[in-house]
Amino acid sequence: MTLILPIIIILSYLFFRQVWYHNRKIKHLATIEKIKLSVIKPNLILPEVEVFFKYQYGGGLYIGRGFVKMLDFNIPDGCSLAYNQENTPVLTYNDKIYAEEEHIEAFLLNLSDKVNIHIDPVEPYRFEIINLSQESQNTQNKI
Repeated sequence: MTLILPIIIILSYLFFRQVWYHNRKIKHLATIEKIKLSVIKPNLILPEVEVFFKYQYGGGLYIGRGFVKMLDFNIPDGCSLAYNQENTPVLTYNDKIYAEEEHIEAFLLNLSDKVNIHIDPVEPYRFEIINLSQESQNTQNKI
């Protein structure tokens, strides 16, 4: 009994701390700075991209990074992403060829340049990516 009581107290503390952390999160908008393709050499492109972003909260500027699925960018039908003979990724869309990773990054940034995150107001460097922002996506005007 003397061993069970401290364990119950510690577990209840951890549970209430976790619940309190989830209740205090704030939804915030961050600006994407860079997008990096996830690649496994020699010739496999993963369906995720690494996103580097920055956001302001309080009096500070914070940076972060995370992974987002390529499908979250609402890539239009007819896009294909593969390697060419020089082992560089190539994105083709409507007879346009984006042959370098920088061009693919610019294409994806035109689709969405903001990301929604949850941040902790006590420790604003702790974040969780929710999804890409839907308000910055107007695909028809930018492509």
